[in-house]
Amino acid sequence: MLIMTKKELEKLDFESALNKLQEIVQSLENDSVTLDKSIELYEQGIILKEICNKRLQNAKMKVKNIDNKQEND
Repeated sequence: MLIMTKKELEKLDFESALNKLQEIVQSLENDSVTLDKSIELYEQGIILKEICNKRLQNAKMKVKNIDNKQEND
């Protein structure tokens, strides 16, 4: 599994970030990686979780803004 930089990860859309996070979880669950690699994957997983949360929050805000506009019309 390829380790990406934080800058590269931040460029991912929600679906890509979530897929990458799922790949990391599978790798960690399979016990097929070394301890050092596990730590790297864990760190990357934390970043991806934050990215996914941020993307979801942005989507929720957009939906809320659309709803507010509809109510005001």
